[in-house]
Amino acid sequence: MAMGAGVGGLVTASKGFRAGKYYNRTATIASLGTAELKYASKADNIDGLLALLRTERRAQLDTISELQAWEKYNGIPDGDRLLLICAKDPSCEPLPCVDIARLSELHREVMLRRPGSNLAQANQKVGAVSEQVMVRHFESSGWQRIEGQIGRNGIDGLFEKRNGEGVVREVLVVESKYNTSTLKPTNFGQQMSRDWVEKKLLHLRERQPDDATYRQVEKLIVGGYYRARLWTMRVDSGELRIELLRVRSASDKVDNLIEDPGTRVLVPPEVIRLSAPRDSFEKTIVAAYKEELANLGAWR
Repeated sequence: MAMGAGVGGLVTASKGFRAGKYYNRTATIASLGTAELKYASKADNIDGLLALLRTERRAQLDTISELQAWEKYNGIPDGDRLLLICAKDPSCEPLPCVDIARLSELHREVMLRRPGSNLAQANQKVGAVSEQVMVRHFESSGWQRIEGQIGRNGIDGLFEKRNGEGVVREVLVVESKYNTSTLKPTNFGQQMSRDWVEKKLLHLRERQPDDATYRQVEKLIVGGYYRARLWTMRVDSGELRIELLRVRSASDKVDNLIEDPGTRVLVPPEVIRLSAPRDSFEKTIVAAYKEELANLGAWR
C-alpha cells in the first residue's frame, strides 16, 4: 500500500495542514476549506487530514485504524473531501462514515451531504432518492400518484388513471428498491404479493374510510385488476441504471417486462447518463435525482 512520506507512512502530527508541498501553518479542522484540497493529491490530502485529526485529537484512531482509514478514503472518489467533511461534523466518526460511503455511489453522495448518518439513516435516504426518481418517471408518463404510505411503511408507489367521467379505471402498484435489494417476506406474505397489497390498502382505508379514491382502488385490487411492478435503481460511474420488472399477482413471480399492451406502463431507459441526458424524458429523470440530493443539502 503506497502512502505518504511521513513517519510510518503517515504525515507526522504537527500544527497546521500539510499535504505534499502545500502547507497552511494556521489551518485547523474548523477553518480548513475544501478549496485547499486542490493543491495536492488525494493521497497527500488524506495524509495531512489524518495528521490534523491526530493533532486536534478529533477522532479515536490508533495507528492501525489510521492506516485503514487512509486506504479506504483513498480508494473512493472524493475521499479527501469526504474525510474533511466528516472531520468537521462532531457526530461523524471517520471509519463508519467511509464504510457506508463505500457501499455504493449513491451512499457516497449521501454521506458527502450527511456525514453523521448511521447505516440505517443512510439507507433510508438512499431509498428515498430511488423512490422519488421512480415517482417522477411514472408521473411523467401519465400516472397520478396516490398516497400509499403510513409512516415509513406501505406501498412505495400507488398510482391510478381515470376515465373521462373521473372514475378510476387503472391501478399501478410499485415497490422501489436500490442496488441489489430484493422483495422481502413480511407478516402478510412477500412484498408485492396480492395478500400484501390488499393488506396495505386495508390500512389506508382504515385511516381514511371516507376516501372515494381508496374505495375505487380497493375494488380493482381485490378483483385482481391492477398492475404490479418492481423498480430497481442504482448509480454507477455517473449513470443511473434502472430495471423495471413485472410482479405476477397470482404467483408472486418476478420476471422481465417484455411488453405492456396499450402503452399502460412506460419502460424507462436502462441507462441514463447523469451528465448527458439524451431527451426531455431523461432530463426529467435526472432532474428528479439531483433535486432529491439537493434536498439533503450541499456538500459541506
